[in-house]
Amino acid sequence: MLARLHPEYDVIVAGDIIEHLSNPGRMMDGIRALCHPGTRVIITTPHAFGLLTFLHHLAYRFIEGPEHVFTMNRQNVEHLAVRHGFHVVELATCYQEAATNTCMFRLGRAFFDRFPHLGGTLFAVLSSANPRT
Repeated sequence: MLARLHPEYDVIVAGDIIEHLSNPGRMMDGIRALCHPGTRVIITTPHAFGLLTFLHHLAYRFIEGPEHVFTMNRQNVEHLAVRHGFHVVELATCYQEAATNTCMFRLGRAFFDRFPHLGGTLFAVLSSANPRT
């Protein structure tokens, strides 16, 4: 039997990392090397088409963080995942559900409860059916 060169994990989290990388595909390949068929990979990243980002673009006030290389949308996340050997289990947006301390946060929460696809953060759960291929 061949010895494993890499450990395998049940869950791998890449929280708000991918938008900082010059080559996110290399990260995806590196993660896949750590997967077994049941591994779940959770990726979060700012949503390029989130409502607040979109409104800032309309007002010519959007400023991308200087440490960000690019922004992602739902299709980018799905295409990148599939291209690097993952299946999308869940792809959604999220927002600060617990942020209810001001009137604006309460209004925002009511809005995003009704229109969750406009949330400011993408949340992807991926599986690797064919690890290390």
